[in-house]
Amino acid sequence: MDQEQVSLRYTDGSSDKVYHAQLAPQDGGFVVNVQYGRRGGTLQTGTKTFAPVSYDQAKKVYDKLIASKRSKGYTDGEDGTPYQGSALAGQQSGLVPQLLNAIDETTVKAMGADDGWMLQEKIDGVRCMVRCDIGTVEGSNRKGLVLPLPAPVVDSITALVDGGQAVLDGELVGDVYHVFDLLELNGGNLRPYGAEERYCRLAALFGDDDDDPNVTLVVAFTTSAGKQEAFSRLKAERAEGVVFKRKDSPYVPGRPHSGGNQLKCKFKASATVHVDGQNPGKRSVMMSVRTGDFGARVAVGNVSIPVNDDIPEAGTCVEVEYLYAYPGGSLFQPVYKGPREDKDQADHERTLKFKQGTPDEDENES
Repeated sequence: MDQEQVSLRYTDGSSDKVYHAQLAPQDGGFVVNVQYGRRGGTLQTGTKTFAPVSYDQAKKVYDKLIASKRSKGYTDGEDGTPYQGSALAGQQSGLVPQLLNAIDETTVKAMGADDGWMLQEKIDGVRCMVRCDIGTVEGSNRKGLVLPLPAPVVDSITALVDGGQAVLDGELVGDVYHVFDLLELNGGNLRPYGAEERYCRLAALFGDDDDDPNVTLVVAFTTSAGKQEAFSRLKAERAEGVVFKRKDSPYVPGRPHSGGNQLKCKFKASATVHVDGQNPGKRSVMMSVRTGDFGARVAVGNVSIPVNDDIPEAGTCVEVEYLYAYPGGSLFQPVYKGPREDKDQADHERTLKFKQGTPDEDENES
């Protein structure tokens, strides 16, 4: 039996959301998978069945779900982006990304002048590794779990590798995949190669034709002048930040305890925080981060949730941007960025960007 699917859209004032659902065959049964979120953004993914069930059971779940959404004002829309790979969402992919420690701008100056390092823009999206295997394309998040991909991205990546085998690393922003590393190509493992060599092979895949709207190359800058120009320009453009990679460094999955051969400098302070609960009668939630050991947390204030976003549930993790944190106090001017389903716990207090001193009354009231 073929897959059944529907794309719904909800608009009301500044709220513009989409909701996709599929009733699909899997492992001798049927599952109901969903993707939802702000239109044009990177959608959250999930399943309503968790394991294959009979068609009648899945159809009941599917119909009830669609009826519920329509009763809340969602209408059928043809402009929703279909997603592929939903049937395996949440399963282990076997891919583990290399994660980066942070550096400050003082360290950046030294790396900018050191010919042993290259620089790439840090894209503000969802970390996504992609495995291509003779026409099959599968995404994987930073936890190594299968991540459904927008169908246009799947088609573009298939064309990029000419239907062959490859493993890519990058960031997914809406319907655009920004590729910054190449780890495998046509059966060859490139992880032991240096970052510059891997980048050259990745750039060769793109060639001179880099006008695909759904997959793009994150350019690397290798000279001192190029790095300094790129750093100043990206900071002026209010990009998320930059990444420095040692040109001769292999790709090593996981995060080192300190330092590393790939490092990030963020222009915007951001943190993954724990949602402690909603403030009664308000569109805001209480936040905390980890401190000490054994799961202890410390409160870091509240953050408002925009009207076009769902209020996150207590116990989940979300991402916020902020100007700075006060030791033992709140994040100053936090801005809600969205849920972090790819992370199980909040950041540690020691990773926050602190401002020294005591906040004055004007800042407390902002």
